[in-house]
Amino acid sequence: MEVASLVVAILTLIFALFIQSETREMLGRINAITDTLPGAHDVNRVIMDRNKSKQDRAIIVSDLPKNTHIAFVPAGPEIPWAKNALWNFIRKGASYLSGDIYEPMVKQSTMGKWEIKSANSESEEIKTLFTHGWEPFSITENNMTWLRKYKAE
Repeated sequence: MEVASLVVAILTLIFALFIQSETREMLGRINAITDTLPGAHDVNRVIMDRNKSKQDRAIIVSDLPKNTHIAFVPAGPEIPWAKNALWNFIRKGASYLSGDIYEPMVKQSTMGKWEIKSANSESEEIKTLFTHGWEPFSITENNMTWLRKYKAE
Protein backbone atom coordinates (compact mmCIF):
# COMPACT_ATOMS: atom_id res chain seq x y z
CA MET A 1 0.00 0.00 0.00
CA GLU A 2 2.86 2.36 0.82
CA VAL A 3 4.45 1.67 -2.57
CA ALA A 4 1.21 2.47 -4.39
CA SER A 5 0.82 5.76 -2.51
CA LEU A 6 4.46 6.61 -3.27
CA VAL A 7 3.89 5.95 -6.99
CA VAL A 8 0.75 8.13 -6.95
CA ALA A 9 2.66 10.90 -5.16
CA ILE A 10 5.51 10.75 -7.71
CA LEU A 11 3.04 10.83 -10.64
CA THR A 12 1.21 13.76 -9.04
CA LEU A 13 4.50 15.62 -8.61
CA ILE A 14 5.41 15.01 -12.26
CA PHE A 15 2.00 16.30 -13.42
CA ALA A 16 2.25 19.32 -11.09
CA LEU A 17 5.70 20.21 -12.48
CA PHE A 18 4.39 19.86 -16.03
CA ILE A 19 1.36 22.06 -15.32
CA GLN A 20 3.52 24.62 -13.51
CA SER A 21 6.00 24.88 -16.40
CA GLU A 22 3.20 25.25 -18.97
CA THR A 23 1.47 27.89 -16.82
CA ARG A 24 4.72 29.79 -16.40
CA GLU A 25 5.35 29.73 -20.14
CA MET A 26 1.83 30.96 -20.92
CA LEU A 27 2.03 33.75 -18.33
CA GLY A 28 5.33 34.81 -19.89
CA ARG A 29 3.63 34.99 -23.30
CA ILE A 30 0.69 36.94 -21.85
CA ASN A 31 3.10 39.41 -20.25
CA ALA A 32 4.93 39.83 -23.55
CA ILE A 33 1.64 40.49 -25.36
CA THR A 34 0.37 42.98 -22.79
CA ASP A 35 3.71 44.82 -22.71
CA THR A 36 3.44 45.49 -26.44
CA LEU A 37 -0.17 46.66 -26.43
CA PRO A 38 -1.02 50.34 -26.70
CA GLY A 39 -1.25 51.85 -23.24
CA ALA A 40 0.96 49.23 -21.56
CA HIS A 41 3.19 51.97 -20.15
CA ASP A 42 0.14 53.68 -18.64
CA VAL A 43 -1.07 50.39 -17.16
CA ASN A 44 2.30 49.83 -15.47
CA ARG A 45 2.31 53.39 -14.09
CA VAL A 46 -1.18 52.96 -12.62
CA ILE A 47 -0.26 49.61 -11.05
CA MET A 48 2.91 51.08 -9.51
CA ASP A 49 0.94 54.07 -8.20
CA ARG A 50 -1.69 51.81 -6.62
CA ASN A 51 1.00 49.66 -5.01
CA LYS A 52 2.82 52.70 -3.59
CA SER A 53 -0.10 54.83 -2.46
CA LYS A 54 -2.54 52.01 -1.59
CA GLN A 55 -5.28 54.15 -3.18
CA ASP A 56 -7.31 53.88 -6.35
CA ARG A 57 -6.65 57.38 -7.58
CA ALA A 58 -5.84 56.81 -11.25
CA ILE A 59 -7.70 55.36 -14.20
CA ILE A 60 -6.60 54.77 -17.79
CA VAL A 61 -8.59 56.59 -20.44
CA SER A 62 -8.52 55.30 -24.01
CA ASP A 63 -8.92 58.31 -26.30
CA LEU A 64 -8.55 56.67 -29.70
CA PRO A 65 -6.97 53.48 -31.02
CA LYS A 66 -3.32 53.40 -29.94
CA ASN A 67 -3.73 56.47 -27.73
CA THR A 68 -4.29 56.44 -23.96
CA HIS A 69 -3.71 58.72 -21.02
CA ILE A 70 -3.99 58.50 -17.23
CA ALA A 71 -6.60 60.50 -15.35
CA PHE A 72 -5.46 61.12 -11.77
CA VAL A 73 -7.91 62.06 -9.03
CA PRO A 74 -6.21 64.24 -6.43
CA ALA A 75 -6.09 62.66 -2.99
CA GLY A 76 -6.36 65.94 -1.07
CA PRO A 77 -9.36 68.17 -0.43
CA GLU A 78 -10.81 70.33 -3.18
CA ILE A 79 -8.99 73.65 -3.47
CA PRO A 80 -11.13 76.71 -4.22
CA TRP A 81 -10.71 78.10 -7.74
CA ALA A 82 -9.45 81.54 -6.61
CA LYS A 83 -6.80 80.10 -4.29
CA ASN A 84 -5.65 77.69 -6.98
CA ALA A 85 -5.43 80.49 -9.57
CA LEU A 86 -3.41 82.64 -7.16
CA TRP A 87 -0.86 79.91 -6.46
CA ASN A 88 -0.62 79.04 -10.17
CA PHE A 89 0.12 82.71 -10.92
CA ILE A 90 2.83 82.81 -8.21
CA ARG A 91 4.36 79.53 -9.44
CA LYS A 92 4.43 80.70 -13.07
CA GLY A 93 6.00 84.02 -12.05
CA ALA A 94 8.68 82.28 -9.97
CA SER A 95 9.33 79.84 -12.80
CA TYR A 96 9.67 82.71 -15.26
CA LEU A 97 12.15 84.57 -13.03
CA SER A 98 14.28 81.67 -11.82
CA GLY A 99 13.75 78.89 -14.33
CA ASP A 100 11.66 75.78 -13.82
CA ILE A 101 13.52 72.81 -12.30
CA TYR A 102 10.54 70.48 -12.61
CA GLU A 103 10.96 67.79 -15.25
CA PRO A 104 7.82 65.92 -16.19
CA MET A 105 7.82 62.14 -15.80
CA VAL A 106 6.37 61.56 -19.23
CA LYS A 107 7.02 63.67 -22.30
CA GLN A 108 4.07 65.23 -24.04
CA SER A 109 3.06 63.28 -27.09
CA THR A 110 3.88 64.89 -30.41
CA MET A 111 1.68 62.37 -32.13
CA GLY A 112 -1.17 63.60 -34.28
CA LYS A 113 -4.64 62.12 -34.30
CA TRP A 114 -6.26 59.08 -35.82
CA GLU A 115 -9.16 59.75 -38.15
CA ILE A 116 -11.77 56.97 -38.03
CA LYS A 117 -14.34 55.99 -40.66
CA SER A 118 -16.53 53.00 -41.30
CA ALA A 119 -17.76 51.53 -44.55
CA ASN A 120 -19.46 48.41 -45.85
CA SER A 121 -16.87 45.71 -46.51
CA GLU A 122 -18.09 45.15 -50.08
CA SER A 123 -18.58 48.76 -51.15
CA GLU A 124 -16.59 50.79 -53.65
CA GLU A 125 -15.99 53.42 -50.97
CA ILE A 126 -13.80 51.05 -48.95
CA LYS A 127 -11.63 50.29 -51.98
CA THR A 128 -11.15 54.02 -52.50
CA LEU A 129 -10.23 54.50 -48.85
CA PHE A 130 -7.66 51.69 -49.04
CA THR A 131 -5.96 53.36 -51.99
CA HIS A 132 -5.74 56.62 -50.00
CA GLY A 133 -3.80 55.07 -47.10
CA TRP A 134 -6.58 54.01 -44.72
CA GLU A 135 -5.96 50.82 -42.73
CA PRO A 136 -8.58 48.46 -41.25
CA PHE A 137 -8.59 47.82 -37.51
CA SER A 138 -11.98 46.23 -36.82
CA ILE A 139 -14.78 44.39 -38.58
CA THR A 140 -18.24 44.18 -37.03
CA GLU A 141 -20.90 41.50 -37.38
CA ASN A 142 -23.03 43.63 -39.72
CA ASN A 143 -20.25 43.57 -42.36
CA MET A 144 -18.92 47.04 -41.53
CA THR A 145 -15.17 47.62 -41.63
CA TRP A 146 -13.70 50.33 -39.41
CA LEU A 147 -10.73 52.13 -40.89
CA ARG A 148 -8.20 54.55 -39.45
CA LYS A 149 -5.66 56.94 -40.90
CA TYR A 150 -2.94 58.80 -39.02
CA LYS A 151 -3.16 62.56 -39.37
CA ALA A 152 -0.02 64.39 -38.22
CA GLU A 153 -0.45 67.77 -36.59
